Amino acid sequence: MHKILLAIGFILICTSFKSNQSAIKYRIQTTYDKLMKQTDFRMLDGSELSSSLYTLIQQCIAKEQQSIEQLKAAHSTDKPMIIEGDLFTSNYEGATSYTIRTMKIEGKMATADIYFKYSTLDTVLHWSDRIQLVNENKQWKIDNVFYLRDPQNMKDLKSFLKDFLKEEGQLVGNDIDPHGCIGSAGYTWSSIKKECIRIWELPLQLFNAEKTYRAGVCFSSDLKKAEVFIPNGPILMQQLKKEVYTYKHDTLKKMKGKWQLYSSNQLIYKAD
Repeated sequence: MHKILLAIGFILICTSFKSNQSAIKYRIQTTYDKLMKQTDFRMLDGSELSSSLYTLIQQCIAKEQQSIEQLKAAHSTDKPMIIEGDLFTSNYEGATSYTIRTMKIEGKMATADIYFKYSTLDTVLHWSDRIQLVNENKQWKIDNVFYLRDPQNMKDLKSFLKDFLKEEGQLVGNDIDPHGCIGSAGYTWSSIKKECIRIWELPLQLFNAEKTYRAGVCFSSDLKKAEVFIPNGPILMQQLKKEVYTYKHDTLKKMKGKWQLYSSNQLIYKAD
């Protein structure tokens, strides 16, 4: 009899675990399928998010609206304080596909490691993030996202939202450089184009080996100059010969149809 009870208990535990796994998988899939169609966290509702995360998001939306109304009332042309980019992955542009790698359940808390991919005609990125879920009222909901793409500077969704709420009076648009470029909106000055640009919008994109950092490249109309935008700042290069540009110890060249950036003869960025 004792063995029978143990067997029944084991079966119930297994059934409960599989049921939770299915519910967690369903929550992740429905939420991220929606986000991949339209990368906007504002469209998610309380049925998908934990009460604490949903409250934080609503507070941020309210702050965005307040910023818009304040600038409108002041007849200002500054850009309002808004959150841009995808918040539910490490990548600004979001993801185009994903795979649930592992799942861990501990009582009413669970985590799932997700393998993401962002793919366009000229860009392919791979990375992993960790999703935290909580069981509220017998429903699994997303509670936080831990950005694992940059392990040296790991952040999470809730911390980002809380930091945004603390930024009182620091409107996006207050950090205009001498050229009129708004850094907080992702703009930087291009000496070649003579205009403010966003690095990730340049046609030519290079990446480091881990694909955690990118460099944008643009060329002058006569192809005699190249401007490379790396995290440390832009590098303006002169053409040495066809498809080879140099500046001090840095060299940008095309090899086997792929652009590559070298520093002191060491490959640091290359096109996919």
